[in-house]
Amino acid sequence: RWDRALYTTKVLSKESLAAMETPFLSNYGYGVIAVESKGHKVITHGGGINGFRTSLVRFINDDATVIVLSNFMFANPDKIANDLGAILFGEAVRLPGQLPKEISLDTKSLEKFQGKYTLAGQPFNVYVEEGKLMAKRGSQPTVELFPYADTKFFLKVVEAEVSYTVVPDGRASEAKLDQNGRTQVAKRGE
Repeated sequence: RWDRALYTTKVLSKESLAAMETPFLSNYGYGVIAVESKGHKVITHGGGINGFRTSLVRFINDDATVIVLSNFMFANPDKIANDLGAILFGEAVRLPGQLPKEISLDTKSLEKFQGKYTLAGQPFNVYVEEGKLMAKRGSQPTVELFPYADTKFFLKVVEAEVSYTVVPDGRASEAKLDQNGRTQVAKRGE
């Protein structure tokens, strides 16, 4: 009912709904997160309290909504909701714990990804060490990025992937971190 009501003016005026869904701080609007994901405009929010966790993901231009409710505090309803959304749109979904097939890239191929990026206001530094691509975000521990395609990498310590956009000069201009069903863009600095 809530989702259906948001397609009308029963709950909010068109102006209030537009304001709610317009990001003003790191993809955050008024009470919801508004992002573009794989060509879909997504409005989402989750939460948890006293042993319950939830996620609501609205694909507003597709008139589709996924709601996940859990009474298991360690569930990841955001990931579950985003995976269900991917299935809804015919995309492949990797099962939990299922890692991509790792490939080998030589040091020269890895060097184009080196640089200082900014991810959600934090430094995201990427460098090559002993033939491996390493990344450090803010005060978090350094992690290795394992290649599974020419510009795509995965982590083994958490379920996350990093993909790079390479510009004509051969260097990466940005990195996209996909984790817990969310994509964050890290812009490369000079």
